[in-house]
Amino acid sequence: MHKRKARHSQALPSYRKILFHFLRFTLHFSTALLLFIGGCQRSPREASPIMNLNTQALPVKTFIAKEEEIQTQLESYGNISYVRKADITVSVEGTYENLLYEEGDRVRAGTLVARLSNVQLNIQLAQAKAAITSSEAGLELAEAALDEGRRQVEARLLGLAKSALEIEQKQRELEELERTKSDQQALFEVGGVTESALRSAELTYMSAATDLALLEKDLEIRRIGFRDQDILSHNFPLPAKSNEKERTALLIDINTRTLQAELDAAQSRLTSAKTQLESAQALIDELSLESPISGIIGTRNPEVGEKASPGDSVYTVFESGEVHAVFPVQEADAIALGRGMTVNISIDAYPNEEFSAAIDRISPIVSPQSGNVTVRALLPNRRGRLQPGMFARVRVNTGAPHQGITIPLSALIEKREEEGTLYTVRGGRAFIKTVSLGRQTDGRIEITDNLDAGEIVIDEPSPLLREGEELSLEE
Repeated sequence: MHKRKARHSQALPSYRKILFHFLRFTLHFSTALLLFIGGCQRSPREASPIMNLNTQALPVKTFIAKEEEIQTQLESYGNISYVRKADITVSVEGTYENLLYEEGDRVRAGTLVARLSNVQLNIQLAQAKAAITSSEAGLELAEAALDEGRRQVEARLLGLAKSALEIEQKQRELEELERTKSDQQALFEVGGVTESALRSAELTYMSAATDLALLEKDLEIRRIGFRDQDILSHNFPLPAKSNEKERTALLIDINTRTLQAELDAAQSRLTSAKTQLESAQALIDELSLESPISGIIGTRNPEVGEKASPGDSVYTVFESGEVHAVFPVQEADAIALGRGMTVNISIDAYPNEEFSAAIDRISPIVSPQSGNVTVRALLPNRRGRLQPGMFARVRVNTGAPHQGITIPLSALIEKREEEGTLYTVRGGRAFIKTVSLGRQTDGRIEITDNLDAGEIVIDEPSPLLREGEELSLEE
């Protein structure tokens, strides 16, 4: 019994020793594993320059940095927009009778695109035509009345002249009767004639004198409207007495003023009727809608049979002969742009073509949100292939060419605002280099500092590549 206890006490230290060695091995293995995992997670910048344990060189694709002529360019993105558009709208009430074009159809300026109907306007047009007929008849009557009146006045003037002659004749006859009466009085005084004969001569003279007085009074009455004072009362100067023709014409005008006024009124009624007809016809013409410009129907709003009200939009037409490429540029870049500068435009819808345009407008307003200025470049579109809304890639040459180095964007490991990193090759191994970046164009970027011509640069570096790793170069 005592011997068993002694053997058990000797075996216990051996067991503890084995357990201690096992724990120490586990601790060392875990530490080594953590260090290995940590080393695998280092970035290229943190990677150790120690050579890779692999003895086989890693194949890489390379190119030699070269100086070349670089054209300073400004790149942007935008879209195609119309230069000019026209909304075809309704001017009068009506009902859509015909809509002759659909969206996407081409039209020329002056082409009939829609027709409306309006019964009330047709009635107004008929009434205006009837009013013209009535006014023309009234005008003819007024003209005839004036013509007749002028002839009557002219006849009155001739009658006055005739009466004046008759009075002159009566005055001569009265003078002759007065002499006869005087002779009879002298003969009566010497007993040459009887008292009865004397009285007969006196009565004849008195009768002739009365007739003359009546004729003179009648002439005075008939001369009303034809006197000098009548001419002056109408604010006309008196014609010279020798110019009887002018006096006659003036008196005719004065004595037919009422008829002339009636004629003027008839002419006014006819003019008013014609104006009403023109107005009615103009409203009728507004029922036919024409395109004001040549282009493409962009939108069509109504349907046949619907009611139309003034101001309703029927079609929107976009001018297709020329279009604008609209794109934004930063305000600092806008300084280098000017009207007329050439713009090269690529359209995704036509991947194998490039379109040439010229800067047409540069907005004077800078967006406070983006700091951009809107630029519009004008380009021809005679075949109508470019449609508003198409996506456009824009390039503008903004300066004279200069010598510099450009590399593919695929050579950069990391790209920040003005800096980037890449791998160069020295002594058959990879080394990281930080370079200064310039403008980016067509998948390439300019290197402005820290890369010399002749240096070998790795293109499309593998994410497993480490600095200092031995390489097998491929061009």
